[in-house]
Amino acid sequence: MKYTLLIISFLIPALLHSQNLEKQSSYDEKANGFYDVTTISFSPFYPPVANGFLTVNGYKINPHLAVGMGIGMQRYVNISTYDTIRANLSVLPVFLDLRYTVSDRIITPVFALNGGYLFLLNRPSSAETFRTQMIFPPNVWNDYYDYDHYNQGGLYFNLELGLKVKMSKLFSLVGSMNYSWWQIYGEHRSAVYQNLPDGNNGTKQIVLYSSEKVMAYINTWTFRIGLTF
Repeated sequence: MKYTLLIISFLIPALLHSQNLEKQSSYDEKANGFYDVTTISFSPFYPPVANGFLTVNGYKINPHLAVGMGIGMQRYVNISTYDTIRANLSVLPVFLDLRYTVSDRIITPVFALNGGYLFLLNRPSSAETFRTQMIFPPNVWNDYYDYDHYNQGGLYFNLELGLKVKMSKLFSLVGSMNYSWWQIYGEHRSAVYQNLPDGNNGTKQIVLYSSEKVMAYINTWTFRIGLTF
């Protein structure tokens, strides 16, 4: 709720200012040409709250349709990669930006679709999970340790639904809600400690290690606020 209030408090002054601009005939934007959108992203579900930035540069084909390329950098702390596995991820998405502006009015909805590749900037490991399985109590049991180690990014897609508020013929304020879907790759590593009688009223351990390739699908919601030129 507080993130919604933050965006509203950011946009209200812009909306009031834009009402004054409606009367200015010299205010119209150029119909085509270079455009830039630079935003700060806010994550309502995972810290840090202000978790990164993104910038898009491209060409405005007409007042409604624009195509460009974008790049960003974001940080997610303790984000879910599976139901019970979490990790700290630093990512760099590089993507194609397809942007549609509904009208040339002072205040207008904007829709954007992004698709590309997400690079993993760090090599994180998830928190280790542990469980014990009794085989023949109390003398024989297994201890299981599991964790994921991620080392590669993957496909990246983002859907943006936003609002554009013209502040002058040179720049506008933008605010949006974004749903992102992306992949990361790595290894699931396991260790099994077999606890067995040693024949002398004690216990000996046999350790078995294994690993397998894994791919995690991650979904995120973010708010973005920034400027477009």
